[in-house]
Amino acid sequence: MTDQELRSAWLDTRTRLERIEKQLNSDNGSRFNCNRRTSLDNLINRYKTFACISFCMPICMLGWFKSDHINTPYNLIIPCVMAVYFYIAAFMDIYLMRGLKSINLNTMSVSTVCSLVSKYKRIHHICMIVLIPICITIIGLILTAFISNTYMIAGVIAGAIVGLAIGIVQYHRFMSDYKILSED
Repeated sequence: MTDQELRSAWLDTRTRLERIEKQLNSDNGSRFNCNRRTSLDNLINRYKTFACISFCMPICMLGWFKSDHINTPYNLIIPCVMAVYFYIAAFMDIYLMRGLKSINLNTMSVSTVCSLVSKYKRIHHICMIVLIPICITIIGLILTAFISNTYMIAGVIAGAIVGLAIGIVQYHRFMSDYKILSED
């Protein structure tokens, strides 16, 4: 290697290092937060998806009002309670989504991010404490409405088991993302 080639390689390396250093300084070292940013994005997108589904579900309840298979008080009570349940869930998801969107991993300190993540994780659990009893009440109302129809009871129980399994999987995904966000 000649002196000129060595000098050219040195300048090229120096230029690349300066460019990388400038990029790291402009990103505030965000390359180190890739896992956290991905987990934060996952949480926000998951809450957004659940909020959209929860807002659309009460439309499906409209068919219950005119159902001939349900006794008169239940064809009014069940869809109303279900609509209330889904709207509460949607508003809670929107609240959590907006709260998580306010977290900025590039500008906030680690302790601030951890305290906010802990706060929204706690609120997530409070939401579950509110929503699970309403869900159990809905299942009880449906079982009571179809007490004489064994096929409907079997369908409700199967649906509850599938819903519980999906809920457990989603809960673990939420908690995994919260854990990644709160790690140092």
